[in-house]
Amino acid sequence: MKWQGSGSRLQVPLGETEPCRKVLQLVRQAHRGRGRSAPSIAPVSISVNIGKIRIAPGRGDDSSQLYLRSPGSIHSRSHPLSTRAPMDRIYLDEASEAPLLPEARDAMLRWLGRAADPSRAYAEAMEARQAIEVARESVGALVGAAPRDVTFTSSATEALNWLVDATCRDGAKVAVSSMEHSAVFDSAARAQAEGVARVEVIAANSFGAIELGHLAELLDAGTGPRSVFVQHANHETGTIQPIEAATQLCHERNAICVVDAALTAGRIPVTLKSTAADAIVLSAHKFGGPPGAGAVATRRGVRFRPMLSGGNQERARRAGPENVAAIAGFGAAAARVVNDLESEAARQQQITDALRRRIVGQIAGIEFLGDPDSRLPHVVSMQMQGVQGEPVVLGLDQAGFAVHSGSACSNEILEPSRILEIIGVESRENLRISIGRSTPEGFATHFVEALAKTITGLRGLAG
Repeated sequence: MKWQGSGSRLQVPLGETEPCRKVLQLVRQAHRGRGRSAPSIAPVSISVNIGKIRIAPGRGDDSSQLYLRSPGSIHSRSHPLSTRAPMDRIYLDEASEAPLLPEARDAMLRWLGRAADPSRAYAEAMEARQAIEVARESVGALVGAAPRDVTFTSSATEALNWLVDATCRDGAKVAVSSMEHSAVFDSAARAQAEGVARVEVIAANSFGAIELGHLAELLDAGTGPRSVFVQHANHETGTIQPIEAATQLCHERNAICVVDAALTAGRIPVTLKSTAADAIVLSAHKFGGPPGAGAVATRRGVRFRPMLSGGNQERARRAGPENVAAIAGFGAAAARVVNDLESEAARQQQITDALRRRIVGQIAGIEFLGDPDSRLPHVVSMQMQGVQGEPVVLGLDQAGFAVHSGSACSNEILEPSRILEIIGVESRENLRISIGRSTPEGFATHFVEALAKTITGLRGLAG
């Protein structure tokens, strides 16, 4: 696949299995001045269906589109950034990031552009401090933690890295489930590679649920792990882990259990008491708060060494200026969702149940992932036999639906999902749909029609 002719034509071999990565590589080379006679564009994202590939946005107000006029060639021309009004699109990737709730936006706007160090004694500073503490109370109430036991971070990723680093010390043995987010899995692997900890991996079954028997074996094996990390629910399968049983095993053997509740807090009821966790990690943007805000809520008496030194912020657990706007938005989102968690979860469960029935009723070769009896109400993860997720995601994008695949285009690489490979499925054939409070209940009809059309077309091309 290479640029040819006047610079507006990109030749694509028939049977190309990784067009997205190839196109991104060529466009990136063109932007850096290495692609001969290639259009000058600065891609941020790429979308495609059987007839069209769009790369956008470009510099300034311009963008470029690549049109697939035949199975073997792509042509580019200037085009407005989007021909579809934002209101016409349906966002179905809430497991990655939920839309900002109005309450969170309003709380943030009160602090954007204002200068006030919450550590100072003047009026503006004390107002900022009050905003942080009100948010702390709201986040604590969401997970049943005392405000003083809530520590704000810049994200769940930062929080998990902190807790892994705090427990992986002096050759300590730590157990992590094989289903963990990379914030835990990769951090633990790094600690082991550096020789500061010994890491055990808890096995999982084909649904992605941890094997409690294996956890018990690890805890009983001589000097078992003193710290265990378990994700409350998996972001790729939707399986909810048997947290209560896992924490009971840990406590019976004097080990602490850290629960990554980034995908469940604010979505379903989850508290320190209900999980018996020693620490719960939350992420604001997973349920309608802003990106850039996370938190750790700990059980009374549980303490970890400070994440950052150099200041007394967050009770000297995380030094550095607080992000008042993000924290205020986090607290406002928590206060908004806490009152109707169960009813909203039930509503979303009904929507995804109906969606599953419609999909299997109209499309052959579909297998749903995750535990059928213990799964997130807002997530549908599935395998599409003989069809790669990447072109389906891009095709649905052109139809007005934003979804995710276990193997998707990024700015740098295309890599398979570790999680999906562990449970024995082909990650390149995965598609994940995740809904939320703003998802229209009647979206399934048009969505499944678009999905069926895209899958049928791709299977037809494959012969």
